[in-house]
Amino acid sequence: MTTVAQPTLDSYAALNRQGLTPPMGWSSWDAFGCDNLNEKNIMDQMDTMKSNLNSAGYEYLIIDDCWMTAHRDVTHQSESLKFDENKFPDGIQAVADATHDMGMKFGIYASAGTSTCARKAGSLGFEETDASDWARTGVDYLKYDNCHNEGIPAKKRYGDMSKALLQNVDVRPVYYSIVNWGNEDITEWGYTVANSWRTTPDLIIG
Repeated sequence: MTTVAQPTLDSYAALNRQGLTPPMGWSSWDAFGCDNLNEKNIMDQMDTMKSNLNSAGYEYLIIDDCWMTAHRDVTHQSESLKFDENKFPDGIQAVADATHDMGMKFGIYASAGTSTCARKAGSLGFEETDASDWARTGVDYLKYDNCHNEGIPAKKRYGDMSKALLQNVDVRPVYYSIVNWGNEDITEWGYTVANSWRTTPDLIIG
């Protein structure tokens, strides 16, 4: 379950003006996981959303874990996240552009840890780099997970990304959804750093 922040004067929604109504969309994890995540499947899903769901208000197409490689791009000073070229031969930018061309919004996944839950490169310590990259790419939604967090308090980790996203809000405002599984009294401070936050652990169905 996820709670959406109301746009009170001290809320994050008041700063980035996102999430004034609950977001509606689709995320890739349950459908594709890691093994079946690829550009073709995402593009097919994009077409399906546009044809069948967009008119009903479903606008966010979100690529979950495994879009990136296990290591950052050390060939450039920025050490940006690298998209998996085997999964996305045309790149994440091409998917973002195609989503926007269809009049929908594009979402991405990252983790507030040294690596993601699937052991891909995490964003801990690289918040400003990643937020800047996502703004240039045209990311409209960030799902920010909690794996491999090194025991650093959630409010610090999620707050650091919150500040980094706000530094780029004039380039691209991003709906910010944090996933700390309802831990560390998230209900008391989540609204100050994010647009929505997870209130429970993952739900296992089956």
